[in-house]
Amino acid sequence: MSRFAARRLSGREATDDATASRGEVIATLRDIRRANLILGGTRVVVSEALNLTKHSTGPLTLMDVGSGTGDIARAVARALAARGVRTHTIAVEQSFILGMIARPETDEVIAGDALCLPIRDRSVDVVICSQVLHHFDDRRARILISELDRVSRIGVVIGELQRDVVASVLFRAVAPALRFHPVTVHDGLLSIERGFLGHELRALVRSAVPRDVVVRRRFPFRLTARWTVN
Repeated sequence: MSRFAARRLSGREATDDATASRGEVIATLRDIRRANLILGGTRVVVSEALNLTKHSTGPLTLMDVGSGTGDIARAVARALAARGVRTHTIAVEQSFILGMIARPETDEVIAGDALCLPIRDRSVDVVICSQVLHHFDDRRARILISELDRVSRIGVVIGELQRDVVASVLFRAVAPALRFHPVTVHDGLLSIERGFLGHELRALVRSAVPRDVVVRRRFPFRLTARWTVN
């Protein structure tokens, strides 16, 4: 059995390091934005967010924890707008400087710790969190999941990477064609190895919050977890 199937790899990505240069962080976030669009990260979160809000008709607040460039929050807002639902989007990042990268795509920026969100209980309608959970060990991941659940009124959508050796091989193959920054390639490969299998993600969420979570494997090599809180 390969290590991809056996266990999540521990490690620290270059952009997790506070000493990473602003240029490297920006380049990596831009690459992630393109990868989300081309490789399905945006599509799967939008699909689950639409499913979560299928009965909503009034204005919604949408918070994206670990928002990156804000591209996924914007895509969800546009999809809801096509249904006639207005959305106020909130980007949450660990620093105001990182949050400002998402500012052109979102309505509001909040700087704060994902493990202790500076948000009141049940104060936003929908919370999304894409490709953030794998940055944490299981103990801290449970704290993050609890925080996402705590602040939401309707429900939560998590997007994650499926840990698979084929995903790693394909990422290596497409990275040069997509002209990814070397830091993006390093972090992307490590992210896959730190990713989840479906049953692992389900067990992790259910150990953190008492919810009926729906976990889906999505093409290509993506996982989503969705649950309601009411």
